[in-house]
Amino acid sequence: GYCDIQGRRPTIEDFHTIHLNANHQFYAVFDGHLGNLASKYAAATFHQQVEHRLEMINESLPPDWEAKVKEAMADSFKDLHVGISRAVESSPGGVMKESGTTATVLYVTNLALVLANVGDSRAIMTAWTGDMLVAAQLSVDHIASAPQEQALVESKGGSISRSGGIER
Repeated sequence: GYCDIQGRRPTIEDFHTIHLNANHQFYAVFDGHLGNLASKYAAATFHQQVEHRLEMINESLPPDWEAKVKEAMADSFKDLHVGISRAVESSPGGVMKESGTTATVLYVTNLALVLANVGDSRAIMTAWTGDMLVAAQLSVDHIASAPQEQALVESKGGSISRSGGIER
């Protein structure tokens, strides 16, 4: 299922989803931007793409499984982008045509844990060590102010602009 949480905006833009299965679990958080079409679409559909592509690691780890998982996740994100674009195109009057979402996804089996993210949502793991809570950042934020992200955007013909004091 998935969940809606109303914040201070007039519409809910952020969604999360959890799918518990016998041989794997899927958890994801989607931080919507400029509307909720993209995040709601992702929360409702993305698990199916990921679960289908990653079923190869549910019972055993095939040779070169890490490379196969990276490719499967990249393909899943590409398909999600296409799906969101189609949803925008089919919306009446171009509703939420600028809607977007970040995604932080965790896929867990008895043999592997796969974490993937796109955008500026991050995954953090916490654990108690004695009487102190320790936190570790597990993902990398994809933000325009990061030199690696700037280089990637520019290498693909894009550009970075400044809006409201923030690089975008």
